[in-house]
Amino acid sequence: MKYLGLSKTMFNSGISLIEDKGDSSQLLTLITERWDRQKYSGAWPAKVLQQIKKSHELNRLDLILENRDVMTPTEKEEMNDQHYPFYEFLKNQDLEKFVHKNNPQLKFVSHHLCHAWASALFSPFEKSLILVVDGSGSRFSDLELDQKMKNSSLQDENLSYECYSLYAWNGKEIKLLEKNYHQYQKTAHGPLKFSEGLGSMYEKVAQFIFNEPTASGKVMGLAAFGKPVMKKQSHFDFLNSLNWNNSFNGQRKKEWQESPHLEMYKQVAAEAQWRFEEEWLHNAIELKKNYPEYDQLILAGGCALNCTANWKLYQQKIFKDIYVTPFPGDESISIGLVARPYLEKTNKNVFRQHQISFWGEPLNAPQLKLNQLEILKAKFEVVEPEDIASFTAELISQGHVVGWFQGRSEIGPRALGHRSILCRPDTGKAKEHLNKFVKFREDFRPYGSTVLFEHAARFFETPRGFDNSFMSFAVPVKGAWKELLSDIVHKDGTCRMQTLKSEQDELYYRLLKEVEERIGMALVLNTSLNIMGQPILETFEDLLEFLEKVNLTGVAYGNVFVYTKAGTKAPHLAGK
Repeated sequence: MKYLGLSKTMFNSGISLIEDKGDSSQLLTLITERWDRQKYSGAWPAKVLQQIKKSHELNRLDLILENRDVMTPTEKEEMNDQHYPFYEFLKNQDLEKFVHKNNPQLKFVSHHLCHAWASALFSPFEKSLILVVDGSGSRFSDLELDQKMKNSSLQDENLSYECYSLYAWNGKEIKLLEKNYHQYQKTAHGPLKFSEGLGSMYEKVAQFIFNEPTASGKVMGLAAFGKPVMKKQSHFDFLNSLNWNNSFNGQRKKEWQESPHLEMYKQVAAEAQWRFEEEWLHNAIELKKNYPEYDQLILAGGCALNCTANWKLYQQKIFKDIYVTPFPGDESISIGLVARPYLEKTNKNVFRQHQISFWGEPLNAPQLKLNQLEILKAKFEVVEPEDIASFTAELISQGHVVGWFQGRSEIGPRALGHRSILCRPDTGKAKEHLNKFVKFREDFRPYGSTVLFEHAARFFETPRGFDNSFMSFAVPVKGAWKELLSDIVHKDGTCRMQTLKSEQDELYYRLLKEVEERIGMALVLNTSLNIMGQPILETFEDLLEFLEKVNLTGVAYGNVFVYTKAGTKAPHLAGK
């Protein structure tokens, strides 16, 4: 059986192909932004369809499914065709059958239901609640009949969108328990419209502070520098009370950091985060009260990326266990599309055993194609060490900043050891260095880390056995380590760290063991392999461009190490 999911979402569109061969199952997910190089791209997924056709036969699919948030895919495709010859383009690209107009067999699945099924595919729980909260899901009028749950939050059926959905998961089936909607209302601020949705509120604050509705992660980071007023008012009234004449309208980091409204932005971020955490906690309390038979909770939708709120919720012990997939946002929509028919037809789930995020296109690393190696050697200095983990660990211990590009790419916004930039966490200089020479990010933004699972409790205020494989929780750093590890400690004393087990990624695990032998800590600073404003690297071609532009020592690509033009002369760190 072979199923194809087409995520035609406003942001992070993509495709997933799942295939069951009886004795094995395979999943492949391609996110559009990685292939058109436009961060958060919501382009129709033509590029990724063309890419997957190079290695997979798409003429014999058992089912093709699709989704788009806010409106149906067909509506958006009709709009596209009014602006340019969209359907003609598809015909020329041999992609005609991937739109409902030409293929009525395409099956639409609503947005929040996709999030829920993506969570179920990787759920470690046999029985749990699944809470989906995001900016906007499907319109009420577009929902399947069994998803059309009416309540007081529903106003105009054609203008009300999913913002909160609760499902029960029993290891085989998903059942809708609750659903709330939001509707955008006119404001006193010209064309701006606000709603009562939690995710929408956070997006609007990101727009206000950073001129980017997709910059919710930045809002979370900035919040630690402000102090919330904690004013009890609706989300709509909160947004309406902001002076939108002072919102940031620039594009560059320097413009933002020199804004005369910077202190105000910090306060607004803090207030938004406080409001988020209050509602996050309230939701969990109500869920446990109304469904006491459930001890496990899965968080999904874009709001589940708020790792600061997730940790505070975890600390309350309302639920015995909380789980978040590595891709709770719209990167998971295409996965959810194919997860449902797969789980229903096969009655098995091998993916839950693999608590990993590496579902991108397989590359030839570690065994490189000969032509790739020749290209690299023609442009850069290339070393072929006996052991790439040992070689890279030695560079890290010496204070070098290195890239780590291995195997299939991570799906989701966080680098988890296949597309990472790594360095020592104990120099006190790494954050400034990365911002100045490599990542060029705003100075307030924190950096994450990776620590071996069995060593996490040494550095972090977490219980032994605490699993944070996907950086879903920002956890407190132990007091004795805060000064030494200042490069990975945020303003609030936390770190968005990743715990790593050997069975999840043997090579990356071995790298950290090699680092431990040299610096006494199985811990590295880990940030995504990209430059600010660009998607994470996906392909060999992306790597070539990256090596030309960045000022780090080099990148471990499969079993070779490729030095940049600066090489060992690139600015690097020294341990304390």
